[in-house]
Amino acid sequence: ITGDLFNRMNRKACKNAFLFVKRAVKIAPVYYIEGNHEASLQETGERYIAEVGRLGAHILRDAYTDLSECRLIGLKQRAPAEMLRSMLKSDRFNLVLAHRPEQFPEYAETNADVILTGHAHGGQIRLFHRGIYASNQGFFPKFTDGWYEIGNSRMYVSRGLGNTVPVPRVFNTPELN
Repeated sequence: ITGDLFNRMNRKACKNAFLFVKRAVKIAPVYYIEGNHEASLQETGERYIAEVGRLGAHILRDAYTDLSECRLIGLKQRAPAEMLRSMLKSDRFNLVLAHRPEQFPEYAETNADVILTGHAHGGQIRLFHRGIYASNQGFFPKFTDGWYEIGNSRMYVSRGLGNTVPVPRVFNTPELN
C-alpha cells in the first residue's frame, strides 16, 4: 500500500480502510507506507498507522525487508535519494514503495529497479488519456498513471481508489493494483 489509505477529508472512511487491511492480510503479506494524508492527520495518523500494524501489515518507514531474491524498500514522505541509495542491495531486485511520483527522476538516479507510487490520483480529470492536474506536479503533470522509465529504473503510478478533492474523477477509472 503506497500511502493515503486514510482520507483527511473523510475520517469516517477509516472503518473501510481498516477492514480492507484486515481482509488483505488473510490473502497475502501486506506492506504499507504512509502518504501525505496520514502525515497530515498528525497524532491521529500515527494511531491509524499503528492500528494497520496491529492488523498484521508490515509498516515500512525508511526501512527495508528482504524477501527471497527481492529487497522491498519503503520510504517515508519526501525521502531523499541518499536514503534510498543507502538501502539498495546490488545482488537483489530492489522494489521500492514511495508515495510521490514526482520524485522519480531523483530516485531513478539510484538505479532502483522498480518504484511503486500513488499520490497523483490519475490526474483527477483525464482528457485524451492524460491527467489534467496532480498535487505537487500542477497542471498537465508528467507522472499520473501507469509505467514510466528513466535509465535502469521503472516506476508504476497507481491511480488509486479514492477521491479527496471536491472535483470528481472524470474519465479516470479507479484502480487497485
